[in-house]
Amino acid sequence: MDNIFLKPAPAAADGVVRVRDPQTGAPLAASGEWKARSQYWTRRLRDGDVIEVQQAEVEPTGVRNRPEAHYPSDH
Repeated sequence: MDNIFLKPAPAAADGVVRVRDPQTGAPLAASGEWKARSQYWTRRLRDGDVIEVQQAEVEPTGVRNRPEAHYPSDH
């Protein structure tokens, strides 16, 4: 299953739509989070509750987001 970077959609009243992660119950961070593509998140995208942010727009937050961190060097 592939991952997607999602942010809550803008809302007029609060600033962003409050969307909870079905596994943790925690609201999706306003700055966005990586989530496994699932039926739940696909529905949230279709309904306009969240927006998918393309890789170029995502600011790295550490080694965890860098693909090369998962592969040891040959040295």
